[in-house]
Amino acid sequence: MRAFFLFIFFISSIYALDIQVDAKSAILMNAKNGKVLFEKNSKKKSYPASLTKVATALYVLEKKGLDYQREIIPSDDALQIVQAEAKQSNFAIYPPHRLEHDGGNLGIKRHERMPLWAALYGMLIYSGNDCANALAEAFSVSIPTFMNEVNSYLREIGCEDTEFLNPHGLHHPKHISTAYDLAVIAKKALENPTFSEIVSSTAFIYPKTNRQSEREVNQTNRLVKPSSDYYYPYAIGVKTGYHKRAGNTLIAAAEKGDRKLIAVLLGSSKRTSRYADAIRLFDAAFSEAKKDRLIMSKEKAFPRHFEGAKSPLIAELSQDMILTYYPSEEPESVRAFIHWNDLSLPIKKGEVVGELRVQEKDKILLSAPVHAISNVDKTFTFAIKEFFSGFFR
Repeated sequence: MRAFFLFIFFISSIYALDIQVDAKSAILMNAKNGKVLFEKNSKKKSYPASLTKVATALYVLEKKGLDYQREIIPSDDALQIVQAEAKQSNFAIYPPHRLEHDGGNLGIKRHERMPLWAALYGMLIYSGNDCANALAEAFSVSIPTFMNEVNSYLREIGCEDTEFLNPHGLHHPKHISTAYDLAVIAKKALENPTFSEIVSSTAFIYPKTNRQSEREVNQTNRLVKPSSDYYYPYAIGVKTGYHKRAGNTLIAAAEKGDRKLIAVLLGSSKRTSRYADAIRLFDAAFSEAKKDRLIMSKEKAFPRHFEGAKSPLIAELSQDMILTYYPSEEPESVRAFIHWNDLSLPIKKGEVVGELRVQEKDKILLSAPVHAISNVDKTFTFAIKEFFSGFFR
């Protein structure tokens, strides 16, 4: 199949959602196509806090072959807790994964035997830092080695400005990411059904173990809790975060109609402002009406010349090619290509002779077959030449 470039359409009036957010950096991304609908300092390096746990969960689920019922016994190293002031005044002494007394921990006990799924739920639903360490340790020779693996994986999926030193997000000056990278991570994670099921849950039952009784553990994300003042009916997750230097952070996801959106808010001044920001972004996007743009008329003719043909091939679309999009996802430019089929004479009227594709960068937005509008026959001279050429082979 041969491709021929036809046209490029530049769209100069790119529309962006006009929203004010409290967060120091933010982004709104379409989880299906990666389109950015809104951004504010989205590639500024920031502290993600517990949003780190989304990457930990993604790597475990995608790369480690999760055995839900596998029993794990976290080591003393994974559960050891120190004062935050001591750790953060001398990062050379304490490893980045060391837990802190004022951090969020589910309360895993020494020598506790727990199912792996409980650690995963405890990390994502309750934001247990001890659960994150337990998972990292269970899937590698050490927590630092696990983090090296995670960082390599994140670079593979397109995160250029992220470096995680621990699996939970407790502060370290070199533990950084961006709103854009975190949206990329969340986009990939939401493609995993297990991850999506967990982060949309309002609670889970932590099972009875050799060291603890059964108990209910509640979700920290107010957007998915019907009893919350910030409940959002279209919310499907994802994760909250906080520490003093990061401020309040949030990855939120919502789905309505044909759109699934991801909002990332970093450095919010209040816990509630991150939810309010997310809701404003979602509402603005979900209220958009689609627009239609004529890309190619069915009256447009596409000629192609063949050696030995009585007349050129003329191809047409059977109907107008219309690009439909939301205003905040308007393409910056699209290119049109004819991809001709491998053809030989004669060509019959109505025969599909190729495909017209409209692309934004490498992504095909629209495609439609093109048909011959009339017969294309060989000249008598060319037919005789072909006959004798075949005869003397």
